[in-house]
Amino acid sequence: MVLRHILLWPWRGLFISVRDFLDGLQYLITSRDNLPNRRGLDFLVLLQIFIGMIVSWWIYVPVHELLHAAGCMITGGTVIQLNIAPHYGGHLLARIFPFIQTGGDYAGRLVGFETGGSDLCYLFTVFAPYLLTLIMGAMLLRSSFSRRYPLLFGAGLIIAFAPFISVTGDYYEMGSILITRVMGSLFPSSPWEAFRSDDVFRLLQGIVNDPAAFNMYGSLAKVRALMMIVASFALGLFLAGLTYLGSVNLLNCFRQKK
Repeated sequence: MVLRHILLWPWRGLFISVRDFLDGLQYLITSRDNLPNRRGLDFLVLLQIFIGMIVSWWIYVPVHELLHAAGCMITGGTVIQLNIAPHYGGHLLARIFPFIQTGGDYAGRLVGFETGGSDLCYLFTVFAPYLLTLIMGAMLLRSSFSRRYPLLFGAGLIIAFAPFISVTGDYYEMGSILITRVMGSLFPSSPWEAFRSDDVFRLLQGIVNDPAAFNMYGSLAKVRALMMIVASFALGLFLAGLTYLGSVNLLNCFRQKK
């Protein structure tokens, strides 16, 4: 029993987030059981959730990227270039912030920044946007379905589940920062920092196209690199769940004080 608890605890945040999502959907829909035209009402609820998600995403993307930049500067780093797509306000924001450029392959991406060699600065730069999830994710999500606000529930899904949306991006990068730090101390001759990436799929493509850049010579090196990528992804998923779990615990503390 103790072993089972130890094995399941790292994924508790993930389990709770799935439960909150399903509970929210069920509550928003079944709360209208006694009303006429149930099917039409169910559609309207789902439509409101979808609209809430779209509007929240459109606002969240530029805020998310600006928080990356803020996290870097707060911890002593320097922001060189932040790309934001035009339909997320890139043109307007470029007039306000000199380091913002419009365009790129992503909705938004911090493509140029200096941390002065500090992994703590790097880690906080990547994590900074998820302070929104930590502070208000669970509160926004749970209050929206307890008060029967489908639009707010849709908006809350984006903020609360942002860590899970980014599990192959920012959270993989956080995991890879920590894992490569350990690997660098064990095998200092290998270029482990090359495995740090905010897009694990782009990283895998780069490995396939140019394995020499990752010092992948021989079967042992390939297995070691694969294990490191898997470990970084698993750690990132754990950190995503931990972020949501932290948000739930903050909400519980707030309610107890009230």
